[in-house]
Amino acid sequence: MRATFSGFAQNKVPNLVAVATIALALLIMGAFILLHFNLARLIESSTQGLSVSVYLKDGLSQPAVERVQKEASGLPGVKSLKHVSKEEALADLKKRLGGQGGLLDGLEENPLPASLELDLEPEARRSDRIVALISRLKAISGVEDVDFAQEWADKLKVFIRFVKLAGLVVGGLLFLAIVFIIANTIKLTVLAREEELEIMRLVGATETFIRTPFILEGLLQGLAGGLAALAGLGLGFMLLTARVRLPLGLALIEWTFLSPAWCSYLVAAGAGLGLVGSFLSLGRFMRK
Repeated sequence: MRATFSGFAQNKVPNLVAVATIALALLIMGAFILLHFNLARLIESSTQGLSVSVYLKDGLSQPAVERVQKEASGLPGVKSLKHVSKEEALADLKKRLGGQGGLLDGLEENPLPASLELDLEPEARRSDRIVALISRLKAISGVEDVDFAQEWADKLKVFIRFVKLAGLVVGGLLFLAIVFIIANTIKLTVLAREEELEIMRLVGATETFIRTPFILEGLLQGLAGGLAALAGLGLGFMLLTARVRLPLGLALIEWTFLSPAWCSYLVAAGAGLGLVGSFLSLGRFMRK
């Protein structure tokens, strides 16, 4: 251990470059993982609360509205429905706009339509059944339009697949870059101490005795890089996270950080990369 820390201190610049590279690479990989997990949670929480919005034509009488409600509630897959008047729709929009809700006070008339919010049975949320249900809803007399937020969830699923693929590609390239840099850092350290190591061999030092400090040095580089990446990821998360509200009724979610298990995996990945780089470099040297 003394030889390890001594070698680490004597080669500060190469070691710091290796640690910084590991930290940056793992930070990027951690950001991909964090984004993937939160988007998956967003889809799961949003699709559970998705409703079908049935917009009614203006000027419908109360009996006509009740007739539309009765026909819509009788369709297969409809669990329950709620009537939202024009006034309630405007009040809800003002609430969503928050501090900018006062911009709506100058409207001469309410432009929003009355609607029915339909809650569906879980089995009715399949794409084929949703299409059939929307067609039947549009055929009801007095219905202006029908809207369903599933398309947003589908777009998010496509984006998640893209994030996963991009993460794998970037992660693979970063893995190769980290191993290359660590291997060359250790190689420079070995070359700088080559005469010393040859003397150690001549006086009877075992290969394990010679290898161990360099292996531990790579392990320290990886651990330091992993911890730095975790700290940077946590700091960036605290600075950038905020509640995200999406349109068309998608749920409001609170972004969460990586679980303790994934945090440990990130640090362990840094340590593993450090060890791989050390073994590759030492393997070439020992074969000489």
